[in-house]
Amino acid sequence: LIFSFNSLVIAHLTSVLHQTSLDMDDFSKDAVNCFIDAAYSGELVKISKENFRDVNKMAHVFDVAWIIEGCQQFFKGMVENLSGDDCNEISLVLEEAEYFFKTMKDGEFQDLAIGKI
Repeated sequence: LIFSFNSLVIAHLTSVLHQTSLDMDDFSKDAVNCFIDAAYSGELVKISKENFRDVNKMAHVFDVAWIIEGCQQFFKGMVENLSGDDCNEISLVLEEAEYFFKTMKDGEFQDLAIGKI
């Protein structure tokens, strides 16, 4: 029921299609836990570099605007904290930006990353 308040997609799945469970095998366990905790608490506190991609995907799949916004803010923080010395962090940011562009057809993350580098 809590999820229905956060997502019209989940509300439709549960109330119209009468689904009582959702298969989340496409997402990491850590990301699913982060998403569930966020839905219950109203805060996106367990997001990390490791689960960011899957949390962001779930937010888009289930159309949860405030989690999408939280993911955008998290990514902006990753970009702002980049230093020219850390090739791994730069690579991670560029990979996430490219993935987001390819899957969501949105260049916002790319623009942020390229603007910093």
